[in-house]
Amino acid sequence: MKRLLLCCLILSALIFAAKKERDWKTGKITDSVISQGQYTWGHSTTTANTTGTISPDYGAGSTVRTTTTATTTGPHSIPIETTTLTVRGDEYEYKAQTNRRRGCRFIVGDETKYAQEKRNFYVIDADGKECRLNIVRQERRR
Repeated sequence: MKRLLLCCLILSALIFAAKKERDWKTGKITDSVISQGQYTWGHSTTTANTTGTISPDYGAGSTVRTTTTATTTGPHSIPIETTTLTVRGDEYEYKAQTNRRRGCRFIVGDETKYAQEKRNFYVIDADGKECRLNIVRQERRR
């Protein structure tokens, strides 16, 4: 049992140590735009419920009483904040976007650290938080 526990500890330490470090570079934030939008899903549905009673009225016919209740539920939506960021590095200029309810905070003109991993763009924001964005455009500087 102790050997199994020791093996698990060593294995987890090796996996933790093998975590890939990002190749951080320094660049300048040249533009940052925040736009508001709505993410909507689902569709509108209406449910109706009718209940009633029929009372015989001897000699004059019958009386019908009904009650109808309708419930409508519409599509659901949440506000989304889209941040579009432009960072100028030594070799490339990157335009990247993120769609989050609580985005990252960037200051135009500030130096920042960034890393590119395929289509993912990682930036350290003004609060020191690492933010992941999707690269929209990558252009070689002239």
